[in-house]
Amino acid sequence: MSNNTLWYVASPFSKYPDGIEEAFKVVARETARLVKRKIPVFSPITHTYPIALYGEMDQLDHTIWLPCDEPMMRACTGIIMLRMESWEKSYGMQVEYDTFVASGKPVVWMIPGEVPEEFLPGGKFHHAETTEEDRIQAMGENYRDEADRFFDELERLSERERLGREVIEAAKRFSTCQDGDRLIAEHDLNNAVAALTAAEVEP
Repeated sequence: MSNNTLWYVASPFSKYPDGIEEAFKVVARETARLVKRKIPVFSPITHTYPIALYGEMDQLDHTIWLPCDEPMMRACTGIIMLRMESWEKSYGMQVEYDTFVASGKPVVWMIPGEVPEEFLPGGKFHHAETTEEDRIQAMGENYRDEADRFFDELERLSERERLGREVIEAAKRFSTCQDGDRLIAEHDLNNAVAALTAAEVEP
């Protein structure tokens, strides 16, 4: 990868489920992940969101921001498509993707929490000057991210196990209660089942 490269980071914004401020934070963290790997990048969201916020401009008006982004798209070597939640619904990302494809420039897909393999040692766009220290640091970051995902999943499983036990206890109370207490026991059982079901469908 040449020192003269510059990568355009495309990311969802207006349709991000947790709102545009959270979208900005996620994009900033993921862009920083690339910068730490000495990958030169331009992120339109981290560039324009503060401008719109403090300049009291419409943050969602594509007629304002896409013309600002177009010169950067022409200048950039390729595009990194950040696959945050709702990315496939993003109008801006579609325009950006189409622009780079039409220009014959490379497209790299990025999963949040991971450096794209194209930029890792042996990858197509890996910087030859990356040191062994950089490589070890990147491995450490990837292992840490993997551990975080593992413990998040473990926590979700533990919560589901707890809710499952509550369903069992509620079912026992319902099956052994007196007629006068049956309505309350049924209500408790329904609530326990609903809580477990909600936990099962969470991503």
